Amino acid sequence: MGLHMTRYHFEGLAPTEPEIRSALKALVRRPSIDAIEIDGQTVDVLSKLDGITDTYVNAVLAALGGVPIDLVTGQTRPLNLPSFVDRPWHHHSLLTRLKIRFGYHYALSGLGRR
Repeated sequence: MGLHMTRYHFEGLAPTEPEIRSALKALVRRPSIDAIEIDGQTVDVLSKLDGITDTYVNAVLAALGGVPIDLVTGQTRPLNLPSFVDRPWHHHSLLTRLKIRFGYHYALSGLGRR
């Protein structure tokens, strides 16, 4: 499994690392975060590319007032979150969680593009 870098810009004061981790832990009991780096108004989060943690990282940073930034262009990017982030991950049924995970890996495999 790979790693995913997420970058957000905050107009005011960026949230602290404990604030980000706490908000994320409330939604994903064991988030797979490798690093959180805060540089002024910019927050970078390095997480495992598992389709769950990285998606909830985006939801948390947006909820905390951040704007997503494209890592290549440095410009703002659209935020399209799936509806499952409206609830904490552990509040979804086992069947729903499996469907989301398998759907994510199916999409990554390229099989869904035929």
